[in-house]
Amino acid sequence: MATLEVIEEEGLVENARVRGNQMLAGLKEIRARFPAIGNVRGIGLMAGIEFTAPDGTADAATATAVQQATVEQRLLTLTCGPEGNVVRLIPALIVTEAEIATGLERFEAAVAAVLGAPVAPAGAGS
Repeated sequence: MATLEVIEEEGLVENARVRGNQMLAGLKEIRARFPAIGNVRGIGLMAGIEFTAPDGTADAATATAVQQATVEQRLLTLTCGPEGNVVRLIPALIVTEAEIATGLERFEAAVAAVLGAPVAPAGAGS
């Protein structure tokens, strides 16, 4: 019961909703720059970033390489999914706006370290 009281008193459910939306929006922006990211999905503060090959099949090797690169960026992630091609992010319920922004920067740096420079999103610079 004490845990539920803290969750309510600290507004952690609302924080999870707001910060989760921030994280998902940022991950979708990253997806637009890296075609190997086939899908981004999430609820609250849990997000999955799915890596796919150009033919649309699961790419577990890239997901694993990105997960390992996140460690070098000081971002803790794990791979998951039935085909091992999803990188999962689950920040703490108390995460701040600035911490989400930093995490997104580190995640994008890890993706770029594995995949190379990002591509411009469709319609950019037109």
